[in-house]
Amino acid sequence: MARILIILGGGFTDAEVSLKTLLERKGHNVKIVGKARSPEKSIDGTPVTPDIALYEINPDYYEFTLVVGEDIKEVARPDIITLLRKCVNEKKGAAGVNNGPVLLAFAGVLNGRRATVGNPGKYVKFLKNSGAHYVNEDIVVDGNVITAMHPEATEDTIRKILEVLTV
Repeated sequence: MARILIILGGGFTDAEVSLKTLLERKGHNVKIVGKARSPEKSIDGTPVTPDIALYEINPDYYEFTLVVGEDIKEVARPDIITLLRKCVNEKKGAAGVNNGPVLLAFAGVLNGRRATVGNPGKYVKFLKNSGAHYVNEDIVVDGNVITAMHPEATEDTIRKILEVLTV
């Protein structure tokens, strides 16, 4: 089964964190990544303790990366950009939920791909300038890259991730 990272951007939801449990039930090894290993609160008020910190990631170990949250500025680091590129180019793939697609665009992995984003009014221009073809749909799959507009669509997001992982 795949080794998967879920990178928490600021303003993540309980629904986004629940993706870990849903993927683990399917047999995958899933780790939540935060700025540090100290607890962070979801916008719903639930404390979440990351399994590993951003600086501890070994990009060669993970096969799929999922970026979640409203504000991804804090996780837009060179090592995370490298990780996303490796997962898309050499391994299974990557996904962005809510505004996670912004980080995928920043990493260059949406260039020439169809994609959606959680805050279109704010980020459509950025996606287009990054080479993405914006689509106003809840979930968009283009090859091994998945983008999802709404964090609440966890069941559909999981289904699409599992499809990409089995290809």
